[in-house]
Formats: sequence, structure tokens, C-alpha cells
Amino acid sequence: MVDDLVFRVAASIRRLRREQGRTLSELARASGVAKATLSALEAGKGNPTIETLSSLAAALGVPFGELLAGGAPEPVRVVRADAGTTVTGAVNDLRLIVRLPGSPPIELYEARFAPRSKRTAGAHGPGSREHVVLLQGALRTGPAERAVDLRPGDYAGFGGDEVHLYEAGPRGARALLVMQWAGTAASTL
Repeated sequence: MVDDLVFRVAASIRRLRREQGRTLSELARASGVAKATLSALEAGKGNPTIETLSSLAAALGVPFGELLAGGAPEPVRVVRADAGTTVTGAVNDLRLIVRLPGSPPIELYEARFAPRSKRTAGAHGPGSREHVVLLQGALRTGPAERAVDLRPGDYAGFGGDEVHLYEAGPRGARALLVMQWAGTAASTL
């Protein structure tokens, strides 16, 4: 068990130091840990103390637990184009691509709008925000009184806590929609 901890710490320190483009000497100076001690830790030959790990975590700008997690980077999460949950509406379809954890959560959707369709969306909870990147077609979106026209590649961000609209052009539209919920507003689109 101790060997496992030593190897996880070694891999973490080595990975983080390299990701930050720092030398052993630079990290030793920044952390106050002797270069020889740091070298031994990275080689998996040291026996790290709480104090040493705390100093290294502070110098690397990471939480203490990051050093204990091991050298494996976070896995790449993939949601394929034919995956996710799709909900069909009268005017548009929404595919939930991913719901990012947090408080409150952030949701990423692919939105498809039929040609010349128009949808007026009610206000979400206070502080909610919508972010729209148009991928294809033409789309008018934003708060009802201040809507803007988007072309492919354009971005619009606005408060989702007021009535807003989505109005597609003659060939329809496809957009990436990020719902940034606030408080307990994560209820309805």
C-alpha cells in the first residue's frame, strides 16, 4: 500500500511539473523542498511527508489530493453524434449532449430548428444564461425585444431569465446551445 502511494505521488509530481514546464530546480526553489528530495520523490524512491506534499501542492498550484491521485490524466469523455438524449418539439429538436456537474449544472445541447420556425421560450430562473453558437443556417435569437441575427460561426449570449425567442431562417438552423443555470432554475427549457 505504501509503495502504491509512493508511485502515485511520483507520477503526479512528475506529470504536473512537466505540464507546467518547470525544471526540478525551479520546483525545488518554489516549494522549499530540497532538489535531491524532489528527485527521489519523482523517481518513486522517497517517502513523502504531509508537510512536503503540502509545500509541493502549493508550489504547483493544485489541491493536496491531486498529488495523491496518481499520474493518470483525466480520461477523454466522448459523446458520439448519434448518442445523447433527443427530445422532439413542435418547432425544434434538442439533443442533450452532456450535463456538466456543478452547482448549478451546465447543460450542452444540439438544437435543430425547422425552416422558418419560431419559438418563444419563457423565462428561466433568475440569473440563468443561454449561450448560442450557430453551426448551420440562419437564426434570430435573444430576448424578445433585443433579438439578434446569427450566421454560421456567430455567438450570442443572453440572460435566460427573460422571455426569449428562436426564429430560424428559410433553410432552418442548427446550433450549439449551452444552458448555464443559476440556483434552482434548472427546470425547463
